Amino acid sequence: MKRLISNILLLSIVSIVLFGCKKDETKAVANTSASAGAQLTASQSTLVLTRANQTQTAVTFNLTKPNFGFDAAPTNILQIAKKGTNFVNAKEVTIDAKGTSKTYTVLDFNALMLSMGLATGVQSDVDARIVSKLSENVAPVFSNIVSLKVTPYALISYLYTVGDFQGWNINNVDSLVSATSNGIYTGIIDYRNSGSKAFLIVTAKSFNNKYADAGPGKIQFNNGGDLIAPNNFQYRVTADINLLTISYVRDSWGVIGDATPTGWGGDTKMKYNNGTRKWSITINLEGGKFIKFRQNDDWNLPNYGSKNNNGTLDTQNDNNIPITTTGSYRLEADFANLTYSVVKL
Repeated sequence: MKRLISNILLLSIVSIVLFGCKKDETKAVANTSASAGAQLTASQSTLVLTRANQTQTAVTFNLTKPNFGFDAAPTNILQIAKKGTNFVNAKEVTIDAKGTSKTYTVLDFNALMLSMGLATGVQSDVDARIVSKLSENVAPVFSNIVSLKVTPYALISYLYTVGDFQGWNINNVDSLVSATSNGIYTGIIDYRNSGSKAFLIVTAKSFNNKYADAGPGKIQFNNGGDLIAPNNFQYRVTADINLLTISYVRDSWGVIGDATPTGWGGDTKMKYNNGTRKWSITINLEGGKFIKFRQNDDWNLPNYGSKNNNGTLDTQNDNNIPITTTGSYRLEADFANLTYSVVKL
């Protein structure tokens, strides 16, 4: 009996030891030191980007996985920024979870560089790095910085308009602009002096390759008759060579005011430059009086002056622009950025 009691006591002690004590958990602590970051390399360090090579590979970024001290699946983000900005406002792209590289074509990398504000035709310094993140509760780790020298090209491309409005002079054509070469071209064309309103869209200063009429709102390449503007106005013409469509939206700006030859009774039309995207006019103005800029001869549409007469346009009340001295003036206005200048000649 004593032996039985002893065995029962022994079993109780073993149970308490085995099951009564809580086992300490082993927690993995993430390594977030500088050595934990991924290692980044680039296939090229100097990139001269050109339109002729836009379908080719510009650069491939390769990375090793970061080492957090245990098997983890972090989010890896490629950051690219101007050198010296400490990656403030960096362009970012997330690398596929199982991926170890990111490749850019010339076209894509050029567009990225332009979105960062890099000047075209000029070599600029760019930095790249990988940011690896586990969660919001764990500090991210950073790779080494890879430095690149990049020369972007202007992505802009042009078509040209020739017609009755400018005497069919192939050497003095107006342009339609595609800011990103995406096949959609737009520009302001002045048909006020066009008797027939007939015109063509050409790919260069030549009649050899042209877009012509294919019915209302349609164009076709190297076939068809002359295109006809809707009326004798200034129009924003948009030609989409992907869909082979064309559209016209009346878009004109003029200067009006008692300082102008026509007073407050009518606008004196300005000329649009499709290259600078600014409107301008040389005009005689009378000192001690005022001007404003008005769209499409209509006070119900936007009209601009300058409350503080400081080169910035606004639509505030009592914002007429004063002209101090009588004489010939060069007026220029940028209605996209709301700036203007008044220069006495």
